[in-house]
Amino acid sequence: MTTLVRRLERLRRRARAVLVIERTAVLLAFALAVLGSWILLDALARFPLVIRLAALFVGAGSLTLLVLRWWWPAVRFNPPLTELALRLERHHPELAGDLASSIDFQQRSTSGALESRTISRTESAAGRARFESALRRDRLLRAVVGLF
Repeated sequence: MTTLVRRLERLRRRARAVLVIERTAVLLAFALAVLGSWILLDALARFPLVIRLAALFVGAGSLTLLVLRWWWPAVRFNPPLTELALRLERHHPELAGDLASSIDFQQRSTSGALESRTISRTESAAGRARFESALRRDRLLRAVVGLF
């Protein structure tokens, strides 16, 4: 495994972590806002037990649905390295056309002289590129700040 593959795998792990933290913060902020609103509304209106139980079941069901449909895919986020390389090529034009090809060549069992030259040229060009700059952390920051 070359340094290029290791860097892309590390980027994939960081992207998954950013996505999971972001979605967790949004989910917690949403759940706390709904719960706080319900507590305030219940304090003002003093709902009967039947309505409180119905709201509890609706809230628990909605939270379960949100976790399964929205949060769990973030935990399972695992794009192929070639797809990740294609996305990185958009952020780093100097690697366009070479990064995904090099990753694809490295994942094959056989490689010729042309593939080896492409891989070494891409590794030297990618040594200067900061892959982590392609991660969007603005939504993460907004989600975490929104939690507080």
